[in-house]
Amino acid sequence: MTNHFFITVFAASALAISACGTGSGPAAEADTTTVVEAPAAPAFSDSVGAEHTASTAIDVAGTYKGTLPCADCEGIATTLVLTDTRQYTLTTEYLGKKEAATVTKTGNWTWKTGNIVLLEGITEAPNQYFVGEGRVFQLDMNGNRITGELAEKYILTKQQ
Repeated sequence: MTNHFFITVFAASALAISACGTGSGPAAEADTTTVVEAPAAPAFSDSVGAEHTASTAIDVAGTYKGTLPCADCEGIATTLVLTDTRQYTLTTEYLGKKEAATVTKTGNWTWKTGNIVLLEGITEAPNQYFVGEGRVFQLDMNGNRITGELAEKYILTKQQ
């Protein structure tokens, strides 16, 4: 009886496999499944096309404030004013120093690239800011975004 069971299972399997065939006959012609691939998502990038830059899309003029990290003090209270006439005033106050040094620099600003403001006349300190919506990110001396655990501390927020 066991042999009869195995022969029946073998025959049914062989019949099922042969029905899958090579794709000829009416069943193969009726299969009209079409596979459509979705377009790939665009890669994320900090850079954007020339027609979509901060210089054309964001109202950069305004007052930006924040407290930047300081190696030998409690922080650097920083105020950056950018005007529509491309003038700037940068005021820094070193917090926690006995002789609380406040330094104010003024001059012209320009767009270095579509999203980076360059403060002209400053050479001994960072003079470039990446412009975002409602904030600017201070860049390092080479014009690169600051990364690492302190990166979020190099942001000045636009005041209302």
